[in-house]
Amino acid sequence: MLEYALGGRRVNWGELSTAEGDKLLRETLSSLDLHELRGFKSIENAMTLRREVASSLEVRKLDLGSDLAVLPSDPSVFKADLNTHVLPLYRLEGKTTYRQCETREETTDPEKALLWGRSWYIARGGGQILVLRRPRNHTGGDENLMVLRYWHEKVLLEDRHVITKLEAYPLSIENFRGWFGSLYAQVVCELLRELKFAHRRTVSDLESQLVEMRLRAQRIERLSEAIWYA
Repeated sequence: MLEYALGGRRVNWGELSTAEGDKLLRETLSSLDLHELRGFKSIENAMTLRREVASSLEVRKLDLGSDLAVLPSDPSVFKADLNTHVLPLYRLEGKTTYRQCETREETTDPEKALLWGRSWYIARGGGQILVLRRPRNHTGGDENLMVLRYWHEKVLLEDRHVITKLEAYPLSIENFRGWFGSLYAQVVCELLRELKFAHRRTVSDLESQLVEMRLRAQRIERLSEAIWYA
């Protein structure tokens, strides 16, 4: 089935064997030019969230807490901080806790929260973001997958939340399926979709740079032919 997918035919990810899926993911990621690809941003910017339109069950504004630091799962072999540049690929919301305003009762059931009418708010929650890290060396994307896990709480009397804890985990191709479980196929498809958009942005940017470079080259060529010395 992998040959069908590589040949441009539509293939249900579930029809690929584990080995075929891992091979496709590894070959796709290892071929990326992580230094030329556009769309990378610092972890600090990647974690903040602004929703112009949000449902009542969503956090509208998410900021970093004061003195927040990235906690790598194993600092001796894996380093990351708020300035590390990453390309977000997939955001997964975790369990959210809703709180009733008067009674202070809490629930993680959104249906129950909606039964409270308008007298409730999101107290705390969390989630994770799958990202590609921009490396300092020339390793490929298959060696620079990373999951950022975060926890947030509501700011008192403000319509925003702050991230109180942020952890970073390196993710290998071999552990990819186990990490996301039943969401594996969905995450892979979203990963490929985000990479598609990133490459479109990159091509557009490079084409614009090429046009500007040609114009500068023509100007320099005219100057070199028009000016001489005796």
